[in-house]
Amino acid sequence: MRINPIQQNQNYVNHKGGVSKPSIKVIDSYANKEFVKYTKEFGKNSALCSEKLSQIKNTWQALLNKLIEKTSAMHKDNDLIITAIKPEETQFLDDPSAYFSFYNHKLGTNSERFYFDCGTIFDGDGTSQAFEEAVNCIDSKEIDKQILEKSIKNFNGKVNGKLNNLVFPPRKALEDGEIEELKEKAIKISKYQEELSFLTDEERENNLQVINSGLNKVQDANSALIASKRVKKS
Repeated sequence: MRINPIQQNQNYVNHKGGVSKPSIKVIDSYANKEFVKYTKEFGKNSALCSEKLSQIKNTWQALLNKLIEKTSAMHKDNDLIITAIKPEETQFLDDPSAYFSFYNHKLGTNSERFYFDCGTIFDGDGTSQAFEEAVNCIDSKEIDKQILEKSIKNFNGKVNGKLNNLVFPPRKALEDGEIEELKEKAIKISKYQEELSFLTDEERENNLQVINSGLNKVQDANSALIASKRVKKS
């Protein structure tokens, strides 16, 4: 069984990844925390307060625009997810207070989480500087590649799981559709990587070899197990 390379679309240059709607709400909440902080700080001086609030609004809007620009350069199926971490959950994370992750819906794969420290965000302190640093660190190509690598790793995990069931007692043959399920996953990975214009042909072919090798191992082991059981019955 072999997954063949998919015809690369040379016009596929404008990926349109995105920022998930819940993440935009998180950004709004960060901005609101700064609004509240500075409203309290300036008190009755409405002129200064108004000027500062306008500045905060413009800062966060610029950050959101930059974030949208960066995520738009990602693969169209990749979405940014921003998650705020509660204080009691930070004890093992060197006290970050939020993280970015990127999720591909079709592959069901997340990139590695990218933690960042927004200061004492839950006390209402300003967060825009830390958030800006996090946005600047986003590398769209690196995110796309991370998701590809992790999807292949997950695929290999499924392959190894199937092989273990076939090789080790009680050695159960695969049910109808299990190999087809692996093949469908492989096709999705193949399509995804062909839509990443920065990958070399060598990288694509190497990835396909890994995927095809896994598929062949599962199919061969399953066929061998079925044949051995037929021999025992006869």
